[in-house]
Amino acid sequence: MWPFTTTKKSIVNSRFLKTGLKIIDLLFPLPIAGDVLLTGDSRSGIKTLGIEIANRLMNSPEKSFELVVYLDSWISEVEAEAHELDAALPNCKNIRVVESITAEELDGHLQQIKSKQNIAVCLMSDRSSLVHHFREAIRIRRNSSQPKQSLLSMVIGEKIDDVTFDAVLYSSRMIASQGIYPALDINKSFTKSLIGNSSDADLEKVAHDVRQALVLITSQLEEKSLSDASWAFNTDHDKRAIGQVLRFISQPFFTAEKYTGLSAAFVPSKTAMRDFQNILAQKYLDLPPQNFLYKNELEPQSRQ
Repeated sequence: MWPFTTTKKSIVNSRFLKTGLKIIDLLFPLPIAGDVLLTGDSRSGIKTLGIEIANRLMNSPEKSFELVVYLDSWISEVEAEAHELDAALPNCKNIRVVESITAEELDGHLQQIKSKQNIAVCLMSDRSSLVHHFREAIRIRRNSSQPKQSLLSMVIGEKIDDVTFDAVLYSSRMIASQGIYPALDINKSFTKSLIGNSSDADLEKVAHDVRQALVLITSQLEEKSLSDASWAFNTDHDKRAIGQVLRFISQPFFTAEKYTGLSAAFVPSKTAMRDFQNILAQKYLDLPPQNFLYKNELEPQSRQ
C-alpha cells in the first residue's frame, strides 16, 4: 500500500452528500468534501454504482456538482469504457483518459470549470500507483484552494485495500448474486463522517437496527438464498422482516432506467427511515417479496 496522509481539509464532518440512495445515505453518509473509495469483489457492480453516484451528483435537486472523470488508460478496452461513460453521463464534458495525473494537470482541468463550488473528481482505476498520485494531486489542490470550494474525490476500482479514505463503499459479489444492487458489504463498508456527528436520534436508531438486521442476514447468505422458498428468512415469522430489509436496500438506478424500465428517484433519508422502520416493526409480513425489490419507497397502500 502506498503511504498517504490525510489533511484537515479532506473532510467536512457536518456536511453529507444526499445521493438519494437509501442504504448509502442511511448507513454510510458520504462527506461532501472528502475522499470516497468504491471497491470490492469483481463482478459485484462497483463501476455501475460509481457511475450512478456520479450521475446523481451532477443532477442532485439540492446541491449539484461539476464533474471531472479520469479513466485509467491501462484499463482493458479503455475506449469502450470511455464510450460507456459518455452514454451514462451525457452532461459531463470532462471525461479524460489518462496514464498519470499531477497536481498541475488537475489544477489546470479544474480551472476550466466555471463553477467555483461543489466539484467532484472521479478516478476509475485499479492501479495503486495512479490512485496514489491522484490522491496526492487532490491533497495539493485542497491545500491551495479557497476554503469555500467543496472538492469531493472518488476512486472506483476493484480490490483496493486502503482505510485512509473518509468513506469506503465495498461491494459484495454474494449480495450481487442475489440480485440486490447496490450490493454493499455491511461489514467492510464504513464512513468516518458519523463519528461524533449524529444529530438525529431517531435516524441513528433506525440506522443501527437496519445495520444489525443486515449483519445477521448476510452472515447466512448462500447462493440463491432469497429465491429459496424454504429459507428461514423467507418462512420464519420472526425473521421475515429481516429478509424484507435486505430486499428493500435494492433501488432503481437512473443510469439503468432504459435497460430495466424502472424509474429511479432521489429518496430522502426521512422517507427511507420511515419505510425501514415500518418493515422492522413487522407491518408488512403478509406482503410478497417482490413488493420490496427495487422500490424507491413502499407503495402508499402498503403503509395503511
